[in-house]
Amino acid sequence: MAGTFLGLFKLLGVPVIRTFLSTVVQDHEHGALFASLGVLDGLCSFLASPIVNGIYYSTIDVLSTTVFFFMSALLFIPFIITGALQCRGFGRENRNRPLSINADVNDETGLLLPPEEDQ
Repeated sequence: MAGTFLGLFKLLGVPVIRTFLSTVVQDHEHGALFASLGVLDGLCSFLASPIVNGIYYSTIDVLSTTVFFFMSALLFIPFIITGALQCRGFGRENRNRPLSINADVNDETGLLLPPEEDQ
């Protein structure tokens, strides 16, 4: 039962990321965004098994938990990127949205305003 509950969080990651990214890009860029996310997801799924199995079989005689340490170290990459983006956003006027892009946002709806044309 607990495994099923924890597996739910694994499945919710990709839709949450897609929802967040779809609010960041403009409407005409959604197709390219979702196509690149699909390619990246398929590529990672395809390469994960051979990489993890190769590391496991190469290091099983030395330390059988090397795969765990390697995969845990990989999780620090998004952690560092997220931390850098958060720190970079704290100097802006709108401190409530540290990860927002440099665009005008309607305060009432939270939606992006159309870009102003230079005259």
